[in-house]
Amino acid sequence: MKAAVNLAAVLGVSIYVSQAMAQQPISGSLGVFVYPSNGQTSQQQAVDEQECYVWAQQTSGIDPTAPAPAPAQAAAPPSGAAAGGGAVSGAAKGALIAEIADEDHSEYAAAGAIIGAARGAKRARASQAQAQQQSQQQQQQAQQQHLQTFKNAFSACMSGRKYTVN
Repeated sequence: MKAAVNLAAVLGVSIYVSQAMAQQPISGSLGVFVYPSNGQTSQQQAVDEQECYVWAQQTSGIDPTAPAPAPAQAAAPPSGAAAGGGAVSGAAKGALIAEIADEDHSEYAAAGAIIGAARGAKRARASQAQAQQQSQQQQQQAQQQHLQTFKNAFSACMSGRKYTVN
């Protein structure tokens, strides 16, 4: 059963690779430069590239057409909690100002709570935006590493078949 699944996967990749080769060489789609340093024909190079593509995929376990696995993400801070914390802090500051000014504590505390909540929510949004940007950068790096691992395997195979790879 496992052999049948592997065969189906290889055939599927071969069909995909064959279609891609009709458009451009596999090495070109990967951004790898391959030179036939042993007098290989372009037809032989196409066959070698297809075989190396399948070999690299099986060896590395990476399908360069699939997205890289997403890195683990930290949970985003709850914005409601940040706003609530800002409200409490603002209310305390408002009450303190009221005490100094010898005014009604409730009015100053309420005003402070509103201002504090707005500041807390703003900080939470900024923190969430920063976390999202970092997550996107990590995903891009993971995708680049994912593809580079595949390119390394493909290049090793082509080098083993007497091609100069850069």
